[in-house]
Amino acid sequence: MVESREHIFKDCAVKKDIWQWINCAWSIDLKRTRFIEWITWIFANNPTRQCRLIACAIWELWTDRNKWVHERKIKSGVALARFVKDYITELDGLENALPRPTLRQNSWKLLVDPLVRINVDVTYGKLKNKSCLGIVIRDFRGSVVGSRTVLNENVPSLFAVEALVCTQGMQLGLDMGATDLEIEIDALKIIRKLWMKIEDKS
Repeated sequence: MVESREHIFKDCAVKKDIWQWINCAWSIDLKRTRFIEWITWIFANNPTRQCRLIACAIWELWTDRNKWVHERKIKSGVALARFVKDYITELDGLENALPRPTLRQNSWKLLVDPLVRINVDVTYGKLKNKSCLGIVIRDFRGSVVGSRTVLNENVPSLFAVEALVCTQGMQLGLDMGATDLEIEIDALKIIRKLWMKIEDKS
């Protein structure tokens, strides 16, 4: 017997617990609809947060079905629902832990020539996982045409600091409309500074 999408995602009695656990319900009429009509109605009639749970539940139901087909392993609807809630909680936690710029001071003027040189310096507070970038942009004459100071929080590693140095430096140039960028970073100085044992306050 070939399983239909309708059976896998909404009609299977063993898996119905998952929908109750994530507080997702639909009318009797919708139970008789095809999968595409059902999923369209579900996403159109639920808030974004609930749609995230539903999408994750569908993904986990499909994964569980494949494990059953290929490995003969199966989870209960309750176990699937727990996984979905834990997974969404973990995603929410990641959003709070990712590096994000919290302070920006910008100053720039319109570029005449597309070639710019970007100078970047950085300091990193290991104890608080914060970095501060100073970015200066000069045109082909050497005149300062833009600058930015960016304070980043939740920076977990030196690798992340180095990545932020490059991306945020380039982003300022792109924001100004530059099409030809040269980034000048005293990499050795920055690497030494980042690897210092004491807290860097420079």
